[in-house]
Amino acid sequence: MRYISHLYLLLLVFSCSKDAPILHFNNLSDGKLLVLGHGGMGNKSLLPMDSRPSLDQCLEGAADGSEMDVRMSADGILYLFHDQELDHATKSTGLFKTKTSAQLDPLQYKWLNKQNHIEKLEDLLLRHQDHFSHHYTFDCKLEHDDDTAYVYAFAKALSGLIEKYHLQQRCYLESFNSDFIVWMNRYHPDYRMYLYCNKLVRAVELKNLLNLYGLVMDHQYLTPQQRDSVLHLGWRLTLFNVASSDEHRKAFALEPDCIQTDAIDKTLTLLGRY
Repeated sequence: MRYISHLYLLLLVFSCSKDAPILHFNNLSDGKLLVLGHGGMGNKSLLPMDSRPSLDQCLEGAADGSEMDVRMSADGILYLFHDQELDHATKSTGLFKTKTSAQLDPLQYKWLNKQNHIEKLEDLLLRHQDHFSHHYTFDCKLEHDDDTAYVYAFAKALSGLIEKYHLQQRCYLESFNSDFIVWMNRYHPDYRMYLYCNKLVRAVELKNLLNLYGLVMDHQYLTPQQRDSVLHLGWRLTLFNVASSDEHRKAFALEPDCIQTDAIDKTLTLLGRY
């Protein structure tokens, strides 16, 4: 049994100290914690998630890299965009996946200047191709009702970019679509595949079907006892929905391998990395 109350006390002390030592976690990553921005600077930022300025600011800072949401156009081009619908973030309407690249390329975020269009994944990889220390998590936005052909086309497009930019050892793929994970397991068994889920029981049910490197979960849906089960099963753990001091303490107490943070400066400060 892990000493959760001790870790909470430790974090309370660290949060008050400028010179806090780096925490050591009981995880499968040699006690280290990978800190990734959540869609760039996070969902608390004034910059839209997955937008070029948000991702660039994150990747040019002190975080280890960034998570980013990946969607595919109707003609097979991968873009960085969070929502299933275009309405909230742009002045266009409709489902993202029904639009061609010719329709998507001119679209701009409502809250940014006219130079900031929806970004292609390859444009970001090309721009940062010389930054060999960056880690990327690609949240593969595939829906439950996506047909097999669409899922496989997505998988082929993404694996093509991973191979082209030699990202095999520093990227992580997450999805709740089991068909996508099965395809990647079959054709790219070296890829680090994460199941995105809200309930641990779903991951356990799929354990024999999927070759998983880890799980991605909202920290509030995982108990300390369940965290012990994840560790016992040999899965790395990535947590998200972490911004406030209290959310950090709860997430750190679960001793993850990675945090997709919505408050990069706070996360790094609490870890003693600032």
